[in-house]
Amino acid sequence: MSRVRPVSQLADFSLHLTSKRPVKGEYSPALTRIFFLFFLSFSFLFWDGRRPSDHLQILS
Repeated sequence: MSRVRPVSQLADFSLHLTSKRPVKGEYSPALTRIFFLFFLSFSFLFWDGRRPSDHLQILS
């Protein structure tokens, strides 16, 4: 990820992930919740005032 995507695009991407899996009905909402939990935990990295590029340099 070279840049942070808007939340609406992340929501569309999560719906895209869940809609591609033809499985039982209760699995898709669970996958969406897991995706947003991952997104929330990932967003904590940016709450210390650093720019996203600094974190990408640390991660890479």
